[in-house]
Amino acid sequence: MLKSENLSYISGAFSDRGAVKKLNQDKICIRTKSVDNGEALIAVVCGGMGGMARGDVAANTVIREFAIWFRNHLEEMIEEPRKIMKDWRMITDELNERIWGYGKQKGIKLGTTMTTILFLPDGRYYTANVGNNRIYRITDNGLQQDNEKTPGKQPKVYMGSYELVEPCFANDNIHAGESLLLCTDGFYRMLKNKLDKELIETSYEKDEDIRKKLEEMIHEMTARGVRDNLSAILVKAN
Repeated sequence: MLKSENLSYISGAFSDRGAVKKLNQDKICIRTKSVDNGEALIAVVCGGMGGMARGDVAANTVIREFAIWFRNHLEEMIEEPRKIMKDWRMITDELNERIWGYGKQKGIKLGTTMTTILFLPDGRYYTANVGNNRIYRITDNGLQQDNEKTPGKQPKVYMGSYELVEPCFANDNIHAGESLLLCTDGFYRMLKNKLDKELIETSYEKDEDIRKKLEEMIHEMTARGVRDNLSAILVKAN
């Protein structure tokens, strides 16, 4: 696939506790950075383990570490993108060990799903996934699950819930006008019929357009009685 050049990105996110749960254990993060040949963006969606203690702690731990990595190491990764997966493997192993150890120390069980995407200015993007979050590519042709063939070697395992986890890593290219959607299971289980058409047919010109659309959709899902937390991030390449 040919690479794009000098891309910028617009993005938006929204998260809600849903119709039943008192606590939203989902955590979301978007960070952007201008570089010489365009813009880079990292997006992270984490779904704290539902029904178990302190899933929000696990999710926040993952979000924070990837945000720090993006802030401190982006420039060197643009120069040597082959190091991205190596770095991410080290981070996920360390985070899993930390969360697993915290749970053992406190005598509780906690964990989180994790989906991380890094977009580079030339259109390359890299993904890391643990658990049952999903990634969708949105084009003029419709909505297609981007991680359908590689949902993670342990799709029902959460970071921190087992001593060892096996993340799924992948990379691809995005072109101007295309979008990627990251979401937790509370969101994608409602993503059908009218709702997926809204994502495809809506025009986004700025970050706020995306945030408002996701907020509108999630409020509609919640009104339908969705029991789970719902979270989504949408990133569009320009």
